[in-house]
Amino acid sequence: MEAISTRMKDMITKPLAIMMASWLMLLLIQWVLINLYTYLCVPLTWWGIFTSAISLGSPLCHFVNTIQYEITKNYILLWSTAATATITWIIAKLKTIN
Repeated sequence: MEAISTRMKDMITKPLAIMMASWLMLLLIQWVLINLYTYLCVPLTWWGIFTSAISLGSPLCHFVNTIQYEITKNYILLWSTAATATITWIIAKLKTIN
């Protein structure tokens, strides 16, 4: 019985650890990119209102904005995948009980 409990614990904790690490990595990268974009492309000053008209068209600003947008899409995909996996796991466990 102890081996089954340990095996079940490993089956649950490993995917959760991978999901949490992925979630934290995406959050960190997103935060860095948004701050980089704000610093380089649209400074939060009165002068930034005028300089952003010039810098927004730069390839660097476009690249940073595109990457952070794609990370946002992956973030949404990560949560929807986690929700689907959790629901599937619960249903499978309920079927084995009956």
